[in-house]
Amino acid sequence: VDLCVFVSYWIEMSLPADLKHDWSLRAFRTYRVLRPLTQFSSFAGILGIFRCLRYAMKEIVAAVSFLGLFLMGFSVFGVTFYNSSFARRCVLPDSGVPVLPERWCKDDSCGEGMVCADDVGNPSPMHFDNIGAALLSMMQLVSFDGQYEIMTPALQSEPSFASVGVLYFVFITVSCRYVLFFLCLGAVTTTFQRVRRELDDSQGTERPDADDVDDVLLGLPGARPPSRSGVTPPQGGGTRNKVHPVERDAMLDDESYP
Repeated sequence: VDLCVFVSYWIEMSLPADLKHDWSLRAFRTYRVLRPLTQFSSFAGILGIFRCLRYAMKEIVAAVSFLGLFLMGFSVFGVTFYNSSFARRCVLPDSGVPVLPERWCKDDSCGEGMVCADDVGNPSPMHFDNIGAALLSMMQLVSFDGQYEIMTPALQSEPSFASVGVLYFVFITVSCRYVLFFLCLGAVTTTFQRVRRELDDSQGTERPDADDVDDVLLGLPGARPPSRSGVTPPQGGGTRNKVHPVERDAMLDDESYP
């Protein structure tokens, strides 16, 4: 923070006088207000999040690269099947004005009283005429933001490939939106658990043993609540009963737990 403030100050001082009136780097000096925040105990949790992202960067880059590969593959498929398809629309035969609501077409699929025009133009930047626009369309499909704006023209402009188009959009949703997204989320979650244990060790605190917590949650006779300052050794032998990890973590995070 101090380095950022120092560098921005001297950059601003080195600027000509006429440029200082147009723009300024004084906004970077407001980062100094972040210094008092480091004194709060909750800042350690924020530090753990940033450390988690740093440790999981390799997995995140791999997942994002895999996502980019899938998007590129689906974009090439879209350019192959839907090139110039979004520019075709049903128009009135006399005036050539597109009918409302807009209807995409191919050959004689418009119906009675309309004709299919091939050069009306793309209605938006999302189309499949080139690889750049196709990638932009893929991002809109994955984000679920106005997905119908791409699916409707695609299915109407290629009625002979309607079944293939439905499978195309289903594969995009399942593979890119769910599988790869949760793969990246799983990498971050796993790394965050490891970083949390490291932060607990560096602060001199130790989380209770999982088996002892299971005994307490299940109400077994003779079970001793484990202390946060140390681990209670298990008593007796045999198979230990287990509690779901989500329920165990909820109990450990409860401040009222001894």
